[in-house]
Amino acid sequence: MLTFADRMHKGETIYTLWSQVGSPQLVAQFALSDFDGIVIDMQHGVHSDDTVVTSGEAIIAADKIAIVRLPVDRFDAASRALDLGYEAVIAPMINTKQDAQTFAKFMKYPPIGERSWGPGRAVQQHKVKSADYLQIANQQTLAFAMIETRKAYENFDEIISTDGIDGIFVGPSDLSIDFANGAGVDPNMPETQQPMKDMAIRAKQHGKFAGIFARNPEDAPRYTSWGYQFVNVSYDGALLADGCQSYLERAEISKK
Repeated sequence: MLTFADRMHKGETIYTLWSQVGSPQLVAQFALSDFDGIVIDMQHGVHSDDTVVTSGEAIIAADKIAIVRLPVDRFDAASRALDLGYEAVIAPMINTKQDAQTFAKFMKYPPIGERSWGPGRAVQQHKVKSADYLQIANQQTLAFAMIETRKAYENFDEIISTDGIDGIFVGPSDLSIDFANGAGVDPNMPETQQPMKDMAIRAKQHGKFAGIFARNPEDAPRYTSWGYQFVNVSYDGALLADGCQSYLERAEISKK
């Protein structure tokens, strides 16, 4: 049964891992960990249409939350991801109300949007009857508009209030690049901290969810204290690199 929306409505904090490597076998292994879910990255990662299918199946089989981040302007892939059983979709570079409306159109069935019918795998994997799925899909599958530019921040209220948009997902690194006028990337730059805090508050005021990418695990507590319920804790490449380094350091200590 679908769970992400229910857990968010209950006030839980959801911690996920970003998958860029493009290996369904690795995704399946991560899904057995204590992360609440896995985000499959189709924008900057090397996931293909095929690995999105098999990775989603592995995540759902482990009773974890399956989420996908689309490539830019690939709103058509949103409906397909939902049909495959993904519970949430993150769309990057949503900068205007029109962007948000276009995204929502592919995410929601009428009368909210124009999603076409065909959730065969979703119905099977979540063990829901087709008729029941139609009744719950608009509430149980979540559309997250990614806020990662100054323009998006300026249009925040128009974006978050769009019918069919369930929440926002903040990208601190891209936001910092724009706020720095391209001079550098720093997700912790002072100029972006208040806007990020502000967006979590305003999302809640609109009755919507707030998610964010924590590049470093140490950033997560600050984000949750601001009101972010959906926190992605770094990505698979960083986790693997840190794990390798940790094992080597432990081995060196053992030699001494």
